[in-house]
Amino acid sequence: MKTTTTGLLALGAAALLAAPSQAQRQKDECLATSGAMLAPAKVAPGGKTFLLLTLQMKNDYHIYDPKPGDEFSIPTSFAPVKLAGVTYGTPIFPKPSMMGKQRVHGGKIVIKVPVTVAKSLKGTLKIGGEVKLQACNERGCLPPFSLKLAAPLTVGK
Repeated sequence: MKTTTTGLLALGAAALLAAPSQAQRQKDECLATSGAMLAPAKVAPGGKTFLLLTLQMKNDYHIYDPKPGDEFSIPTSFAPVKLAGVTYGTPIFPKPSMMGKQRVHGGKIVIKVPVTVAKSLKGTLKIGGEVKLQACNERGCLPPFSLKLAAPLTVGK
């Protein structure tokens, strides 16, 4: 059987495309589920809603609070996708648990992000952004990674 360089490159490219990314492997290891929804999912122009970002951690994994309590822990953060006419408020995290001096979140975590839409907006918008986090357990921490989460919002009367 004759093997060509082109054939080897194609086989290598296919293997890379089939292999999950490092971030996907990390997500699969520490998160049972993740998602986004809006409450309410329909608002009038000029209305307000909440973007609810839900992370269900697996087993004994936790993430750090935005104010983790020490300089060694990587804080969890949310960076919204910027849309004209959409204003995001400061994310509201649930009350953290204490692990020594560190503030952590485990189990089901719901981050509430206030969202206000301009009076001039109408139609369906994709509201969301990127959650940056580091998941850890008693054995150690995974490298930091990001999740892109979004949900549709209908703006109209």
